[in-house]
Amino acid sequence: MENLTVLHAEIERFQKEILDDLKPYFLDSRVIFNEKNWYSESDHIFLRSQDNQLVISSADTLSNTEYDGNAVNFLPETSLKILQGETFEVAFSGETTGPIHLSLLLTEYSHEDMLNTHHFELNPSSSRIKLSADTCRIGITLLVTGEGLGIIEGLVVKRIKKRGTAFLNKRPLQKAPQKISDLKMACIFDEFSMSCYQEEVKLITFTPDNWFDVLEQNPPDVLFVESAWQGNHGSWQYRIAKYKTQDKIPLIDLIQWCRDAGIPTVFWNKEDPIHFDKFIDSAVMFDYIFTTDTNMIPEYQKRAGHDHVYPLAFSAEPKLHNPIQTFNHRKNKVCFAGSYYANRHPERKQDMEDVLDMALPYGLDIYDRNYEKNKQGTTHFSFPERFESHIISSLQYDEIDKAYKGYKVMLNVNSVKHSPTMFSRRVFEGLACGTPVISNASLGVKKVFKDLVITSSDKKAFRMNLEKLMSDEDFYREKALEGIREVYLNHTYKHRIKDIFAKMGIGICLEAPKISVVSVVQSAEEFERILHYFKEQTLQPKRLIVFLDQFPGSADILNQYNNEHITCYVLSYMDQYSRLSDLVKERYIAFFHPDHFYGENYLLDLSFAIEYSKAEVVGKNCYFHHDIANKGLSQTSDDNEYSYVNDLSIDASISQTEMFRGERLYKILDMIRSCQSLNPYVKKGYRLFSTDKYNFIKNGKNLDQQMVDMIEK
Repeated sequence: MENLTVLHAEIERFQKEILDDLKPYFLDSRVIFNEKNWYSESDHIFLRSQDNQLVISSADTLSNTEYDGNAVNFLPETSLKILQGETFEVAFSGETTGPIHLSLLLTEYSHEDMLNTHHFELNPSSSRIKLSADTCRIGITLLVTGEGLGIIEGLVVKRIKKRGTAFLNKRPLQKAPQKISDLKMACIFDEFSMSCYQEEVKLITFTPDNWFDVLEQNPPDVLFVESAWQGNHGSWQYRIAKYKTQDKIPLIDLIQWCRDAGIPTVFWNKEDPIHFDKFIDSAVMFDYIFTTDTNMIPEYQKRAGHDHVYPLAFSAEPKLHNPIQTFNHRKNKVCFAGSYYANRHPERKQDMEDVLDMALPYGLDIYDRNYEKNKQGTTHFSFPERFESHIISSLQYDEIDKAYKGYKVMLNVNSVKHSPTMFSRRVFEGLACGTPVISNASLGVKKVFKDLVITSSDKKAFRMNLEKLMSDEDFYREKALEGIREVYLNHTYKHRIKDIFAKMGIGICLEAPKISVVSVVQSAEEFERILHYFKEQTLQPKRLIVFLDQFPGSADILNQYNNEHITCYVLSYMDQYSRLSDLVKERYIAFFHPDHFYGENYLLDLSFAIEYSKAEVVGKNCYFHHDIANKGLSQTSDDNEYSYVNDLSIDASISQTEMFRGERLYKILDMIRSCQSLNPYVKKGYRLFSTDKYNFIKNGKNLDQQMVDMIEK
């Protein structure tokens, strides 16, 4: 069925190309300037043909005249037939004498309804219009107001040639991987997307007036336009979405320029499915279409006439959405930031009241997006009275950390519940900040995050899990860590950019931190322990370097483990002038001490911190340690979790290898064996960042599994 849809679209495209060549002028002068092809119901309007011009004399204050393309009188519902999705260039020129005013009105119709109108004043220059994908006929009307004489010297409606998709047909696809940070992306974004994408790629922004000069001087790798309401700080307002009267010519010209230059064009409707109709006319002009709702893909394929349509969900940006502590303590409450609608989205309205009611017993703060409006009195955006005492204020975008990081739990309500891919971006962003999220029922949330996000499909289970989040610290921290991992592994803007370019046949390399694990062991038992910790690590890629003291079996270990992933050296053979950089080529280095315990996600969680903290050292300032005398676990203060600190131990951290440049290898190995502090490097200008307290136990070798399970999250 989909193949037939694409074939039908190809036939339509071929028809357009034939018409472009055989009949480029939709209306030509022979019929335009023939007075018999126009009629007016007014007795005060007179038309005559004269010297290939149309002369209009008016003695009325307001009249209109319509062109009859079939040499018969007609009403708008029997107007001129066209092919769907055509682009026309319209020129309307002439002169007037007296107070008479002439203008041209071009009206688009579907089979049943009027869709859009385009208004043209007498002007020597031409304008370009892109007809709606649903338009199948147009009406042309001359609007005549006032008394006087008007002469129409030119009225041209010309088809604009469109030879398929330049990128798809002509541009050789780039197969070699590129770094995301090297990509140049021309864009039309609203504020949220702009602030996120600019952290990952080189964004090129422009206005409808300067786009040509900007892109000529700095050609991009791709044009990426989203379903923008404002677009590049308001410069593209009313030019992307559909409005009754709008000027889409700059967008049409921009896309055509990209095609001529072999630059692929991408459209992302982040408003699907609710605002599909608002953006479909813009979407179909692009080479590739992405949608937040995978259910809309068949309709896009039908309208666009190709199958380059794919899902693209929201995501989180590590530099903006991360667990770095910005408040001393999280409030032991539930937080909701958003809007309430009393007069629309009835299912969302009921869901919101249900989840807010269930959150009330645990403490609830509401940040109302319409707070300022509602302060003036009750509106359609006012929360029900029982929630009014819980409303704090509104939040600006740069204050969103109050909701994302200031509370123990974040509440989310989706308007779209039955899409497998569309749900609020705040779910991704909140989880990335280490905040467990509770939500109304949502197919997409359940499909993507499974049990990571607690949903209200079962109210009894919802209450039980919310109670557990608020009262069970182990359960709460496990949810928080799992949320960070899931987002950072699969749902960042880097992942979305890679997916977009993959659909275009362009390979993009996601650079994971390359880490070497270094250890010093004095027995076969210690070696086996370090080897076990290393192999259990979920992070990839990684390399292990072990320095062996002389002990029974060390020669066998040396012979057995000497490959690209695991390398062993005899400690006593290391020349005292050797440098660590002679052996370690990876950018980052971690030091494992055989007396400690390292959980399977130890390196993985620290690698995330490398990305979002930009610190040269990340590690555990807060941790558990085995109290051998009392045969139990104790922990240091957790005040410094997710914070920049002045002290980390070398055996509980990952460092940039560059930090140790110029230092003797023996010094570094002695630091490992004696578990020394990295505080001296703070004075050299290096930053130290402490993550969570889990997945590491100081002196934790040979612990029973029950103790390990307590801290391995």
